[in-house]
Amino acid sequence: MSHSTKQKAERGDEQYFKAVVARIFKNKVAVEVNEIERTKEDLKFEDIAELVSGTRGKQVFVKGDPDLGIWTAGQVLGLIDDIPTCHQLVTRMIDEAETIISQRLRNMIV
Repeated sequence: MSHSTKQKAERGDEQYFKAVVARIFKNKVAVEVNEIERTKEDLKFEDIAELVSGTRGKQVFVKGDPDLGIWTAGQVLGLIDDIPTCHQLVTRMIDEAETIISQRLRNMIV
């Protein structure tokens, strides 16, 4: 994932569509799809297919521009506070595990 896409994900939330049953990151394409869904009567998937195609969504990650297409964004997106390196993430996980073991599971240590 490109740095700009990671930054966008770090600050984002999600949005629902009518014709696409998924949590979608709110960007320019998502707003356009939402507007079509809101205003078009008898909406069919074909009305938004080009905008929500996987090919377009792939370009978000390939080119690093979060506005090139839609991309899914689940509930976990709201839990992202930062984007650590692998080393930082593993170190943090070890530190948190040690804290839990020593503070909450003290009586279970043999």
